[in-house]
Amino acid sequence: MPPRETTDAPPLGPDSRLVVRRDGALLTLEISLARPAHTLVVRQRDTLRERRVPVTDGTATLDLDDLWAWSGDFERFLDLWLLVGESADEVRLGGFAHTDRDAAFGQHVVVPGDGTEVVPHRGLTFTMSRAGNAAVHVGPPRRQDVRTATDRMTTRRGNLHVSARFTTGNNLLGRIRLLAVVRDTGEEHELPITATYDEESTRRRAGNRHYGVDFEVPFQQIAPDGHLDGTVLDLVYEMEFADGATPLRRGIVMPSLVGRRGLREMFARGPEHATTFIPYRTSKAHRVAFNIETTTRELLRYRRRLAVVAPLLSLLRPFLRVWLVGEQPFKAQDNGYHFFRWVRLNRPRRRVYYVADPGLSNLAELQDLGQVVMRGSRQHLRLNLVASRILSTHHADYLLASRSPGYRRWVRGRRVFLQHGVMGTKNMAHLYGRRAPGFRTDDVIVSSTFEAEILRNDFGYEAAQVHVTGLARFDRLLDGSVEPDRALLVIPTWRDWLLNPNDVPDSEYAQAWSAVLDHPRVRAMADDGVEVRFILHPNMRAHSALFDRPWVTVLPSGATNVQDLMKSSAALLTDYSSVGFDFSMLERPVFYLQFDRRLYLAGGGSHLDLDAQLPGRIAFDVETAVRLVTESAAGGFVADEKSRARARRFLDHRDLESSRRIHDLAMRRSSPLVAVRRVRASVWSMRLFETFRRSKAYGPAMRMLFRIARLLPRQDVVVLESGLGKQYGDSPRAIHEELLRRGTPLHLTWVNDTSTRIPGDDVEKVRRLWPRYFWRLGRARYWVNNQNFPHYLRPSSRTRYLQTWHGTPLKRMQHDIDGIGERDPEYLEKVTRMTGYWDALVSPSPYATECFRSAFRYTGEVLESGYPRNDLFHSADAAARARLVRQRLRIPEDRKVVLYAPTFRDDVKRGNSFLADLRLDLDLLQRRLGDEYMVLLRFHSIVKGRPEVRAEQMDFVRDVTLFPDAQDLLLVADVLMTDYSSIMFDYAALDRPMVFFTYDLDHYRGSLRGFYLDFEDVAPGPLVRTSEEVADALADLDALRETYAPQRAAFMERFAPLDDGHAAARVVDGFFGPAGS
Repeated sequence: MPPRETTDAPPLGPDSRLVVRRDGALLTLEISLARPAHTLVVRQRDTLRERRVPVTDGTATLDLDDLWAWSGDFERFLDLWLLVGESADEVRLGGFAHTDRDAAFGQHVVVPGDGTEVVPHRGLTFTMSRAGNAAVHVGPPRRQDVRTATDRMTTRRGNLHVSARFTTGNNLLGRIRLLAVVRDTGEEHELPITATYDEESTRRRAGNRHYGVDFEVPFQQIAPDGHLDGTVLDLVYEMEFADGATPLRRGIVMPSLVGRRGLREMFARGPEHATTFIPYRTSKAHRVAFNIETTTRELLRYRRRLAVVAPLLSLLRPFLRVWLVGEQPFKAQDNGYHFFRWVRLNRPRRRVYYVADPGLSNLAELQDLGQVVMRGSRQHLRLNLVASRILSTHHADYLLASRSPGYRRWVRGRRVFLQHGVMGTKNMAHLYGRRAPGFRTDDVIVSSTFEAEILRNDFGYEAAQVHVTGLARFDRLLDGSVEPDRALLVIPTWRDWLLNPNDVPDSEYAQAWSAVLDHPRVRAMADDGVEVRFILHPNMRAHSALFDRPWVTVLPSGATNVQDLMKSSAALLTDYSSVGFDFSMLERPVFYLQFDRRLYLAGGGSHLDLDAQLPGRIAFDVETAVRLVTESAAGGFVADEKSRARARRFLDHRDLESSRRIHDLAMRRSSPLVAVRRVRASVWSMRLFETFRRSKAYGPAMRMLFRIARLLPRQDVVVLESGLGKQYGDSPRAIHEELLRRGTPLHLTWVNDTSTRIPGDDVEKVRRLWPRYFWRLGRARYWVNNQNFPHYLRPSSRTRYLQTWHGTPLKRMQHDIDGIGERDPEYLEKVTRMTGYWDALVSPSPYATECFRSAFRYTGEVLESGYPRNDLFHSADAAARARLVRQRLRIPEDRKVVLYAPTFRDDVKRGNSFLADLRLDLDLLQRRLGDEYMVLLRFHSIVKGRPEVRAEQMDFVRDVTLFPDAQDLLLVADVLMTDYSSIMFDYAALDRPMVFFTYDLDHYRGSLRGFYLDFEDVAPGPLVRTSEEVADALADLDALRETYAPQRAAFMERFAPLDDGHAAARVVDGFFGPAGS
């Protein structure tokens, strides 16, 4: 279980050198340092076991066969360290000024002496991390990720010229190809490219192999006939390596603004047509891509003439009052169509035009409404420049006659984002947020106050930009004009990692949805008269044939009116699509198949608590999804009341007046602030702010901002923070929810850097250490924190600061520890200063109060109330919340849960980072208890080097360190296992068994921290020192519960006497008084 490597190698001097050679099983390291090294330490990253090898005359030799035998028969990393000088200082082997390891590339395969087959894990490879740290990897070869960078990208003589570089790390490059790939069709064009090995950079950068490339892209060869109109072109490196594994593809990174100063649109001209390649930066991966537009040469000339007179045409904009409405080019059935239809029928004199593609399937229906403009026509080119409103369901660029920068810069109408679905399931801020590159809007349409809060707090929009009107399509969806058929509608969304069409047929996505359609119970349901209707997301529409079955009606995307399909269907099966919200508003059952949730939400997560807030039942595998659907079909497809209640939260208006409200919004006079917001949201503005935020001037400027705010009158604001802004949990959460329960008039602001939804209609989220954070703290009347705000932020005398702390002390803290200055010489000075800022401190017991006053030297008010965070254990919905947490963690119903929550060790660290020291033998526990238990690992929040759970352990172990709230984990735990963590005091309120894995009790108590009490005397469970003893203790949970019942009762009476479910109420009464109600 190798932990993630988190630290950089220290610099070893300008003349330091490392030469690594491998001869068979012998790995030789020649080390040259200013201070001589005398010992090489080989340390197992996961267990911290080590071996020492002498360094003689600067040379150390490792026997790889011997290392493999010592490492055991599974994958792990062996980190290499040096002991240097007479003081034997330990430094990481790495960070040399010159590194030569060409002679050490490749894997050493270990051949067993018993004649058994050589399997892939029998090998060792010398590796260097990106930071330059050396290690030996035991196990199958690992391909280190390839990193690319582009220095310059310019347009010369109509072609693209690129200077770039990349590093392949531990991989030997065999061959490189440059491909121009058409995104929609997969069509590929190979272009000439040659990579040059940069030997000097390789030696100076830890031996990670560096290459440089210079190439030209002749667009005339790619699209001479104009057949790529409306598509997107990607440039891709395809690399083959000496290990013979599957070639690796990497998109070409867009360079910095300076590096692309000479980048312009490029053309491929035919006899009658001209194709324009317009470069842009992709929003997520920051790769270069090209929008392709093909038009007649005459229209191209007309566009260029219009661009010349565009400044004059823009003067007509306020008087002509032209509105442009539209969607994606291939369809007219979403909010754009429904809004346009409403305006044409109810406000026929309005100059509103729908931008339509000539190939639209329902073009005739649109034209019957009148005022339809063909995309790319002369009329479209003119209307773009004079339009005062641009209303689009996606990027407003879809409504442009051309994305050419010289033309689009004069398209300045007020932009209204009509949306194409309720936001929430997936974090889309990088695509549609205020700071999203390439996306600009002035107003956003939403369906509920709940969604509006997401757009404000997660997407960064101002309150004045977000409007709760409802989506235009809901006017048709909810009109009750159609009785549902006995039909199941299946609509999976797309996957942004399946960009290459050739990857789709063999993907997990295609296999899972095919398995649903092919399932015998689905076929039986279809035979019983339930029509199965299948429609793909528009971005996957090219793959509909993969799901064609005789018993399935596959409907073409774009040509099918999804609103009518939903109205006429009795149930919906989807995965993450926003159509789930639409369908739930019909009060019909929705089912979610989320077999790849972790991958789908990777990087950004969700704006919702999916398990608690999605308006339908969730399955994580095909079998469960099919069972839920077919059981519902047998019962007549009836939605349960819980799902109906959840659905109502996502829609404020059911009055069929959404289009009218959108129209009234568009009619409003534009605010002068629109121009200001556009400047703030511009690429240059955001880059300037990021540069400022990373500069040395940012800190002093923010302190000045705080001091100014501190001098102003107080606002009735409560600023709450938990876990340094990384969580919504602990006692601040319980206090927040108690204030909401009382209907407090105080404005609640949370310091939170996550997409976690925080209850409350008008709750504000601010990012830690951003300007609004300093401003809100400076103006707030109340501060609440379970740790500390920065020591340099002294609250106003008119601000009251509540410190809830984060645990009952067992270990000695702060002033009660000898030698704490070893962590930071100024640590005690800072914490003492911060303690002086507190106006009140929450304590769970008289015992804790005494410890706090001693450790913090605190003389102020103590609210001896119990911990508000533990009210959860006594709440009426505790059982329901526990079921939800088990579902979230996918814990089988027949498994008992062990929560293992060790504290950190002050002496297990690397640099300033504390590391995990997992002495628990999970393999042993899995062998003995795997059929009965699930182990949840939760390390202390300051531990960085957490172990990775191996694939074969996934069914037994979960790493829940990043789970938002530890109290939820305690709620589902059947038994708590810890060492010296204060979590034991919280768990005592549940009166459940505890086991204490105290393998280093004597060392921890005597040499590290020391305790405030005789732990062995008061512990409410057995103290065990080996993994075997842990397994023995857990083997009979009933006996463990009964044996230690008296000790648990005494423990709770002394350390948690006030954890009765009313602690938050006592804190709110004691600290806020009447203002909290």
